Amino acid sequence: MTEEPPSKRCFVIAPIGSLGSDTRRRSDQVLKYIISPALEPLGYQVTRADKISEPGIITQQIVQRVMDDELVVADLTGRNPNVFYELAVRHLIRKPVILIQQSGEDIPFDVNAARVIHFDHTDLDSAAECRDAIRAQADAIERDPNLVHSPISVAIDVTTLRQSDDPIAAGVAEILSRMQGLEAVIVRRDSTTAPKEPDPRIGWGYNAAIKVFTEMTNRLFDSNPRQVVISNEDITELAGRTGMTRKMARDLLITRAFRSGFIVAEENSGEEGQSLVFTRDHTQPAG
Repeated sequence: MTEEPPSKRCFVIAPIGSLGSDTRRRSDQVLKYIISPALEPLGYQVTRADKISEPGIITQQIVQRVMDDELVVADLTGRNPNVFYELAVRHLIRKPVILIQQSGEDIPFDVNAARVIHFDHTDLDSAAECRDAIRAQADAIERDPNLVHSPISVAIDVTTLRQSDDPIAAGVAEILSRMQGLEAVIVRRDSTTAPKEPDPRIGWGYNAAIKVFTEMTNRLFDSNPRQVVISNEDITELAGRTGMTRKMARDLLITRAFRSGFIVAEENSGEEGQSLVFTRDHTQPAG
């Protein structure tokens, strides 16, 4: 029986180094023992820049693979400039990328709100955990391609919405802008524990928070009632399901209420905590 060739392509962005160098040896080991075993069972053909066999201009081929392949894995170890250049291209076109990095290295500021898998390629347990985490993220991306986001794509979305004449769109921009800050909190929380299978309903990090926030606020506000009560339990639920602080959860719920045409009627404090009562302000646009 003839084995079918891989139907999907994954391009690996990584520091490669010269033949015989420590950088090349490490990159080869990461490719051979971590990335390829994680993705080949899912049907991916995994390729790094120096493994491209087609004739042509190598720089052009690299950019083409970064743009065209179904998945990219980027190794941020060593802060290689070429890696970040290629990562920026991938971010700009809004296609999925999985980020990995050697344990003990700081995440660069420009991507510190992204989920990065930390690992030690010399530790067998760490390498196995990294393989599992890569496979889990790839599975989550295949289940929902809309999980893709990046600092570039979020900035473009926010700018576009802010330029809109629609006051609701402008409100969404404000909410998105404020929610962008919570990603680092979520990622720091996730990165302190062993990689886990993502919730299949919502996926990872920022996109998970957006989905939870949208689900909760639709439930609270979109029935267009004359009065809405945001309870202490609502604030706790939003904070607990996204990883944001209670203050941020409360502020975002209040922002959403204002943008939906509500005003604060009263604040109540009791044994079960603080609740906020909103009433519809008919002088403002309803959302």
